[in-house]
Amino acid sequence: MSELKITIQNIGAFDTQKAFTLKKGINIIKAPNALGKTSLIKALELAILPEEELQDKGHYMHLFATDPLATATVSILSKDKTWGRKFRRSNGSLLAVGEPFYENGGKAFMVCFAVPENELINLMIRGESIKSYIEDISDSHYYDLAVKFLKDEKERSLQKLQYYRDRLFLLDELKGRMESEQKGLEELKTKLDSLPPIDHEMLVRQKKITTEYEEKYRSLSEIKRRLGELKGQFEEINHTITDLEKRITSQDALIKDIEKQHPIIDAEIEETEAKINSMESQLNKLITEQGYVEDQLNIAREVVVKRQQYKDQICHACGRPLDPEHLAKRIDYLTSRYTELGVEIKKLQGSIETLKASKRALEERKQRLMSYKDILREYKSQLQEQERKKEQTEQKIFKLEKEKENLELELKKLEQTIDKQVKELLDLRTTLEVDIETRRSRIKALQARIEELTEEIKPAEKLEKRVLFLEKALDHMEKRAKEVVTAVIKRFNERVNEIFNILRFKDFHKIEIDDVNFKVHVYRSRDGQIIKFPLEALSTSERITLAVALLIAGKHEYFPDFPFFVLDELVTSYDPTRFQKLIQYLGNVTDYVIVTSLAPEEEQELRIEYAKPSV
Repeated sequence: MSELKITIQNIGAFDTQKAFTLKKGINIIKAPNALGKTSLIKALELAILPEEELQDKGHYMHLFATDPLATATVSILSKDKTWGRKFRRSNGSLLAVGEPFYENGGKAFMVCFAVPENELINLMIRGESIKSYIEDISDSHYYDLAVKFLKDEKERSLQKLQYYRDRLFLLDELKGRMESEQKGLEELKTKLDSLPPIDHEMLVRQKKITTEYEEKYRSLSEIKRRLGELKGQFEEINHTITDLEKRITSQDALIKDIEKQHPIIDAEIEETEAKINSMESQLNKLITEQGYVEDQLNIAREVVVKRQQYKDQICHACGRPLDPEHLAKRIDYLTSRYTELGVEIKKLQGSIETLKASKRALEERKQRLMSYKDILREYKSQLQEQERKKEQTEQKIFKLEKEKENLELELKKLEQTIDKQVKELLDLRTTLEVDIETRRSRIKALQARIEELTEEIKPAEKLEKRVLFLEKALDHMEKRAKEVVTAVIKRFNERVNEIFNILRFKDFHKIEIDDVNFKVHVYRSRDGQIIKFPLEALSTSERITLAVALLIAGKHEYFPDFPFFVLDELVTSYDPTRFQKLIQYLGNVTDYVIVTSLAPEEEQELRIEYAKPSV
């Protein structure tokens, strides 16, 4: 591919079809203002950008291409390949037919077009961190998104797992009590079986027991049995109450944790919503202003076109005499302002999306808070029910205890007629039978509770595995994110210093991007010492020189096969001497270096000068 023929129609200043030839090496595009230098660069931009990035490019089409069916075209012809793409304006955007000239054109534009709107150049001029640029180029921000997602998932899973762990601890406690109760039951049965039988005939013969005594004694035994059963139920109710109180405490802690982080979550949501509304209002104003600037720019371009076509000396828009130099400056200002507004709009849209994501997160937390409160209310309701049952059981126990006391008093009157040994045997047997029933009642209640808890904690094992997986994935993603960024910064540092050494920029001993704040620092020699300077200490021209060197380093690393590198005159004009060296260097490592240059006003057409880079 020694030559490329680029054909353009209905883009920028070109209303008719125009063809330009680019040759391998350095291509210097010369023309006065408003004759198509920027239009040619915009055509290359449209050729490589993916369709989703053409939303705010409707103004790139020619001023008079107002017909809804009007199309703009860009085609590139080489010796062995022909490529073309058509565009149509729709609601301020461009719709494209045809694939981009370069597959990863969006990022290639960020790296290989040193134009005034370039993100890296603007960050460097302002002396700001270049983190966002590094992340966009390297895709490391996808790792950050994955890390945030994994952290949120891990936090939610751990909260659920802690609940299951509490239930598992309670289950182990219940199983221990169950084992103890069963062991005690077996001991009671053994004691009961070892007691000698009671000889009722002997009791009759001795006339020491009566039918009345037996009936009352049986009634007393039944009361004691019922008391044992009720006391077992009472004990289990107490355990249930304790368990519910623990649940309430745990649930209350979850609620307090969220309320501590967001004491007035509704107000936070309202405040975030207000910020979004405010920003959207600001965004609408910027869009309106951009539309106004676009209209003014179209009018100015129309004046230029009519002046060229009809040799008008009077402005058809305002009726004043035409001042070509003033008109060119106005078009430059309006174009610059339109671009600035586009950057502000994009930045504001990003901030709005961030706030909307924050609002969604707050609403999700609010939903979780409401869910926790609903569960807490349910637990409190269950606690009230258990306390009611406890009160009713206490009343029943109290009533039976009274009946028991009365029967015991009546039996005492009959005890004188009973043989002492027989009485002791009867008392012991009755006590053991009552204790056995009490134990059985407790075991039955414990068994039901154990079965309920066993079913409840079934998801715990899967959740344990999920937490382990999330921890490993999170650790991997955090390491990977760090590795990617460190590797990117290392390669940028190596490449940019390599470029400066080749070009012998003696003012700079070393350039370094730190991997903490992503700020650019420069090491310079002063009085035999190497001193580190922050980016803010450099002049604007030095910052732009560094920015372009970083762009070249990025092209080396990420887009070595991209055939173009564009340098706009507004960028190169700050430091002509250093930029001549950079251009010569680019000519040796890039197929087509494209440099725009302002020509005198008397020149009335765009021309391209070709130069071979010095070795």
